[in-house]
Amino acid sequence: MATPQIPFISAPFKKTDDVDWIHPLKKYIARFYQDDPEKYKEETQSFNRLRQDIRGAGKDITGRDLLYRYFGQLELLDLRFPVDEKHVKVLFNWYDAFNNRAISQYSLAFEKASVIFNEAATLSSIASSQNRAETEGRKKAFHYFQASAGMFQYINDNFLHAPSEDLSRETVNVLSELMLVQAQECFLESSIREKTKDGLVAKLASHAAWVYGNLIDSLGDAVTRGVGVDKSWILVCQIKQKFYAAVAQERKAAACELEAKYGECVGRYGAAESAAKEAVKLASGLTSALLSSNHANGTVPTESGHSIQELCKNLAATCSEKFTAATRDNDMIYHETVPQESILTPIDRLKAVKSIPIVELYGPDEMKKVIGVDLFSKLIPISVHESASLYSEEKAKLLRLENERCDIAKAELNASLDYMKLPSSLSKFKDQKQASVSLDNYASPPSDVKSWADQVAAEERRSTSIGDLLNSLTSLRARARQGLDEASLNLDKEMRDCEQGRVKYGDQWTQPPSGPLTNEFRHDINNHRHTLDGASQSDNQLLNRYESVRRNIDILKNGGQSRELEKAYAECISVLADSKTQAGINSLLDIDTEKRDDNLQDKVQRVESILEKLRKIESDRDDTFRDLKDKTMLDDISQLLILNKKANVEQQIFASELEKFRPHQQRISATIQHQQQAIQDLTAAFKALMEGDEAQNLQSQHDKADRLVRNLTSDFNEAKTIYFEIREGLNRGIQFYSGIQDTVDALNRNISRFVTERSNERSRLMDEIESQKSTREQELLRETLNKYTSAPPLPSTQSSSSVSQLSNLTRQLSMTEPSAPYNSGYTPAPPPKPQAFQQQQPPSPYGIYGASTTAVTSNYGTSTFQPTQPIQQQYTRPAYNNQPNYQPQYQQPPQGNKAYAMILATIFAISLLALLSNLTPRPSFFNDVSETEKSIKVNTEPISAKDWIPKKWGRLGKEIEQAISDNVRIAKRKNGDERILLTAVANQGMAEYTLNWIESLKKTGLDDKFLVFAIDQDMVETMKKHGYGKQVVLIPSEWFHIELSDTFEPWLSTGYTPITHSKSLVVERLLYTDVTVWFSDVDIVFTSTSIYDYLLMKLNSRKQTETLFSQETEQKIINSGFYIMRPTDSNKRILAASIYIQDSEADKKPQVTQQRAMNRVLDDLNLNYQTSTIALLDLSLFPHGRMYFDLNIPTKYGMTPMMVHANYRKGDNKKKDLIKFGLWYI
Repeated sequence: MATPQIPFISAPFKKTDDVDWIHPLKKYIARFYQDDPEKYKEETQSFNRLRQDIRGAGKDITGRDLLYRYFGQLELLDLRFPVDEKHVKVLFNWYDAFNNRAISQYSLAFEKASVIFNEAATLSSIASSQNRAETEGRKKAFHYFQASAGMFQYINDNFLHAPSEDLSRETVNVLSELMLVQAQECFLESSIREKTKDGLVAKLASHAAWVYGNLIDSLGDAVTRGVGVDKSWILVCQIKQKFYAAVAQERKAAACELEAKYGECVGRYGAAESAAKEAVKLASGLTSALLSSNHANGTVPTESGHSIQELCKNLAATCSEKFTAATRDNDMIYHETVPQESILTPIDRLKAVKSIPIVELYGPDEMKKVIGVDLFSKLIPISVHESASLYSEEKAKLLRLENERCDIAKAELNASLDYMKLPSSLSKFKDQKQASVSLDNYASPPSDVKSWADQVAAEERRSTSIGDLLNSLTSLRARARQGLDEASLNLDKEMRDCEQGRVKYGDQWTQPPSGPLTNEFRHDINNHRHTLDGASQSDNQLLNRYESVRRNIDILKNGGQSRELEKAYAECISVLADSKTQAGINSLLDIDTEKRDDNLQDKVQRVESILEKLRKIESDRDDTFRDLKDKTMLDDISQLLILNKKANVEQQIFASELEKFRPHQQRISATIQHQQQAIQDLTAAFKALMEGDEAQNLQSQHDKADRLVRNLTSDFNEAKTIYFEIREGLNRGIQFYSGIQDTVDALNRNISRFVTERSNERSRLMDEIESQKSTREQELLRETLNKYTSAPPLPSTQSSSSVSQLSNLTRQLSMTEPSAPYNSGYTPAPPPKPQAFQQQQPPSPYGIYGASTTAVTSNYGTSTFQPTQPIQQQYTRPAYNNQPNYQPQYQQPPQGNKAYAMILATIFAISLLALLSNLTPRPSFFNDVSETEKSIKVNTEPISAKDWIPKKWGRLGKEIEQAISDNVRIAKRKNGDERILLTAVANQGMAEYTLNWIESLKKTGLDDKFLVFAIDQDMVETMKKHGYGKQVVLIPSEWFHIELSDTFEPWLSTGYTPITHSKSLVVERLLYTDVTVWFSDVDIVFTSTSIYDYLLMKLNSRKQTETLFSQETEQKIINSGFYIMRPTDSNKRILAASIYIQDSEADKKPQVTQQRAMNRVLDDLNLNYQTSTIALLDLSLFPHGRMYFDLNIPTKYGMTPMMVHANYRKGDNKKKDLIKFGLWYI
């Protein structure tokens, strides 16, 4: 007969009514997700079926899975649908598991708790039904009881406000403890069957007895609260409490016997017998109790009463037998005192169970299989979209970081290879054949040169050749001169004809002299000649430039594939080859590679192997980054975010998910480390290669060849540039000569009409004189006869003398123009004026004619001549009865008329003086006063020129010299290029103004080259942070005479003066580097794109000028915040003297500023404009703060300044006024 099993209690089931999920879910999808609910018809129906399935779920494994599947889908549903009265409105009706009372709520939490309760009840039922006679049955019962306890514990932890007594925290705690103690019983049974030590079994039984004792009290309280717990549960717990107390005492007694504690052994056997008998007594009433309650509503097995009664009787018999034997042995043998039960030491308890969390009920794969796919996975809540977007940004940050690391590594590799010119530089060190091929490349034209040649050749084919343009220009110029010569001859011939008539007819010749009438014609001819002379000079300059590069242009004309171009490069290299041959050295085109030993080839191979390694490292890094990029693009954690939507663990999830990409990051880091090591190895190998004699010899020859080729390429580049400039200049010249030819033709037509009219007039006059000749002769004869009778005859020589004098006078008149017209009583009307020409300015090297529709620009000024179509004018017939009111239109006076020129010069001088007087700053105009610091007295005398000794400093430092080299501007001058450095000095306190200064440079196109000397490291970091790392250097501490502040210092404060002192110290150092210093304070704003060109013009307008200073309030007070200094000895002495003054007066209060010291030095200089090396900048173009902000000058006069200095502003007023006037750009 099988040993009976001690019965277990299973939790009761909750019942529920059917609900409809379909309609509420569709309604919510349509309203909040704004999607077609019919697209989710299958999903809603599937979910609704899950709800229906749990109503009929059995107390078995299938029922367990159905309940868990529905619960899992409820959890997923809760992430997308808020189930309550306002959103997804579903009424859940559940019945209390103990009293069967109905409870209804719209809460999804209530639905979840009820489902979990039934899941726990199912697990307890499965555990109770196991055959514990078998090991597997005991294990399953042990597991499921703990899982059931975990379910009840989940309800206790997550659902705080129970709507029914069965879900209250007290009730679910009791049920959890009940399930755990029954799991303890399973473990105890296994221990007994496995013959575990009696002491351990006693502890396990002691814990079970203790828990059942607590449960008796808890179940009693539950009955009192009206939970509806069946009283048979209490009876079962009472029986088990006594039963396991007896088991504990029996096992402890056996352990005492082994430990030779015979007295305690007898006592514990007695206690065990007593407890067992009490259990038998209680068990006798269990059967009737279970029958009366229908076996506690099915929670206790039907055979429980009989089984537990048999177990208790067997235990009582065993305990009585062992008690009797132990008592006999003690009485007869051991004679130890038997303690009373009340004083026996309590048996230690050992808990061998714990609740299994709900997430551990299944394994990960099994859980996914049970729950199934997320029915509504297509619906993504907005909050999840936002979280996914944040995660995408985290991935993007990771990608950007790794991309930046890869880019930096690639840049470092490329920089190293470029520095060593690898791998191209290796070709010259390889075997003879490869080296020859490498050197032959020098004899081939570069691709750029071929492209230039193709451009020139295409231009020659597409349009008129440059030779034809030159011929056209020469022809047009000659034709214009011929037209002017013809006009002059016509005027001269007309004047001779007129004067011949006057000689012939004397007083009868009434035609006015030609001189006054042709003054304007001759004036125009003279102007045109001057214009042509200027244009000829420009033509000659163009021709000279063309001749200087004509040979190279002729080569380029043949195209990029021409033999002539290849021959030019071959000849370039052959020249070097010939010189080497004469010196007994191998030719570049035929290097004797046999002299290079195997050691050289080994070094080359070493370098090549490292290069190959670097290529593999770079390829591996690129592949890794591409794979990382692909994986991040495919990575989608939306479902994970949905599952953890309410857990508020976004950052933890992000960090965990980004760990997936850690191997890629580590691999990229590894490639970077390997690359750095490989670059070091490459550097060492290349250095070893280049230090060999053979390599140095080859490198030297290649360098010379490269230099020759680069020089030739530069010559061809210059030829190409000049070619297109000359073409443009010739086209403008042809257009110019075409325009002037039209004007000359119009002038000739006007002169022809004038000559024709005058000729006709003379003909008529001669006819009139001849017709009156007989009448006059008769009258003369009559008068002669009358006189003959009363006067002696006239001498015959008188008539001859008069005629001779008249002839002489006529000849003089025919050779020179009269100084004034005859007062004959009438003057013909002036001839029509030809198109006006103003006298041209000196020509520019690109042609005085310039563009056809714009003013002509030259090196010396701007001409206003603009060629237009000639005006067809008609010559008006002379009106002999009207005195003309004629005013010449031309500015150029007649050649040779000195008086007239002096008058014009006087008028011009007076006008210029009036203009200058209006432009000269006057107190009434500017309403300004001297600067306050001008009143500070300087006691120290400046260093004189004879006492000044130039300073001798070492190098400025590699970093500073490189920064200067990178930022200087090159200005072309006749005596060589001039290096100009735009610079400023600033500390961190002026960082904001410095950045605004730089923004103004951007707006005026000057931001490409400038350099800020930083007083402190913070200023350097600020510049680097804003991307100006190449435009800032830290001033070495040894340059300063005292420690400077790194904060904004107010004007004339204690910290202000040393900062101004530092500016002179920096500029002085720069002047000794042969740099022209363009210094600017950082509270200056540049406003004109022409400022640089203007300053160059001003600086070069007088050969004496070495310095340009901006002004303060009068011509003798300069502003040291903006100036340009050339690196001359006089400027170095000025700075040295001002620094000496500041150092000498350092302890004076108030302190002497840099500006005051510099003005004191200038007080002793000769500032005569004719001879001074210093020129002042116009206040209207370079105003200070009071002039611009307070007096609105020059804006109110319609002028735009080239810069604005925000001085005369204290503290934040600088920034406020710059903002107010729109000059704050950051």
